[in-house]
Amino acid sequence: MVSVLFCIAAVLLLLACLAGRKWNLKLKPVSVVHKFAFIIHIDIVTSEIIKKVQDRGTVSTRSAITKLDVRSGWSSCQICNQCGNLIHDMKLELCKECDCDNLLEFYYYSLAEQLQHILLIRTMYDQMTKQREQNEEKLRVTTYADILMDESDTSFTMTINADGIVSKNQHVALWPVMFMLNEIPLPTRRYSESIVLVGVIPAKKHPSNKSFETILNIVSEQCKQLESGISYFIPGHGEKRLKVFLIAACSDKPAQSLLQNTVAYNANYGCARCFI
Repeated sequence: MVSVLFCIAAVLLLLACLAGRKWNLKLKPVSVVHKFAFIIHIDIVTSEIIKKVQDRGTVSTRSAITKLDVRSGWSSCQICNQCGNLIHDMKLELCKECDCDNLLEFYYYSLAEQLQHILLIRTMYDQMTKQREQNEEKLRVTTYADILMDESDTSFTMTINADGIVSKNQHVALWPVMFMLNEIPLPTRRYSESIVLVGVIPAKKHPSNKSFETILNIVSEQCKQLESGISYFIPGHGEKRLKVFLIAACSDKPAQSLLQNTVAYNANYGCARCFI
């Protein structure tokens, strides 16, 4: 409950900061995202800190993980909300493909680095492997268990969530995209430090299917790297090569239509299971 209240308070503060742009308070959106990550206790671990942990061998998690400025770790781009064109130049005001000025800003962070942060939490890897064994046994007749049994013991799975948060200020809306590791035991799985913040869309308008498709293409490139396997440093275990698979999505109906690239739930043929 405390973690949920923390997240709600952080989101409200972020929306307030974004609203400040309307009154020219000189707040850069990416700086607001950094503050958002800081407030909800998403501690960013850089490659330099990981190297120090490796060199020292046994270093406490508390001294290894610190809250740092993550400006160098974030990437940003613009996406045309009309045609979905990806624009790397943040200064452009018009889409070169369709001359549209309805451009969305998207700020995203490395999934691998955030997973490394989670794995640096002491005993986290041991909890994940134990929970993986229990899930495989209890859910043996499910597709989820089949995925676990088909892969090695050093493979894990994730669920994606995307949702829109709208404040009373009609000019401000926030679309965070997040991942959750399914093998982290409950309730730890839902704590803010266990959530992977993939990216944030500070949008004045509702993202279109085309723009969200471009965003998912950016995210999928990182997912492919996780599926092929990446080496992580794990306290007490040294370096291990882990594979992580995105296998499910959990969202409300409006966000589900964006993730699946379908019409809205209340439109004609809005049901994904029938022809109603």
